[in-house]
Amino acid sequence: MPQPAESRIEGFYRLDPLERRARVREFAQLDDATTAALAGGQLGLAKADKMIENVVGSYELPLGVATNFRINGRDRLVPMVVEEPSIVAGASYAARMARESGGFVASHTDPIMIGQIQLIAVADVATAMTKIHASRMQIIESLSVGPRQKFALLRVGEHEVLVGITPTQMTSLAQWPADNSSQLSITPSDSGSIIHATLSETKAPHVA
Repeated sequence: MPQPAESRIEGFYRLDPLERRARVREFAQLDDATTAALAGGQLGLAKADKMIENVVGSYELPLGVATNFRINGRDRLVPMVVEEPSIVAGASYAARMARESGGFVASHTDPIMIGQIQLIAVADVATAMTKIHASRMQIIESLSVGPRQKFALLRVGEHEVLVGITPTQMTSLAQWPADNSSQLSITPSDSGSIIHATLSETKAPHVA
């Protein structure tokens, strides 16, 4: 059984960029396409235009690798995109000291999304608060369809709403009276065609 690769690479900083790339490829067992992408200039306008709004081009920064990291008992090479000298070297040195006592231990909590809506010039605050509480939103179910995209079924007052959620926007796809939800029967095998049909009929708004 092959031994796990170590992130402690002696003299890594003395190697030229092509030699470092070869060592990273060996450590992470990268294929040809992924290794070629490390050369930079691979993003292109078509991909960039799908990532953010109002794209006019792309901008490159140096991509370095911090060595010596051991996280949760496993050696890691940590990619870092920075423009300031000494950051990668400092991180590598700190990781070298930490690995002598076992490295780093990391954990995470579930993601939390919050938002605020401000209402101004409300004539009857008490009545408005009563209506808001009566229409409080509940998350009934959610389905991840990508690394950062999901569908969610919400109950808002007397309606259920199907929404699509990305890191930059939430789009309403369909809605129906909550009382009718008991009449719906959707099996997992039906979900793909239902989602496809819903998205085919729905266009997300564009924000300039």
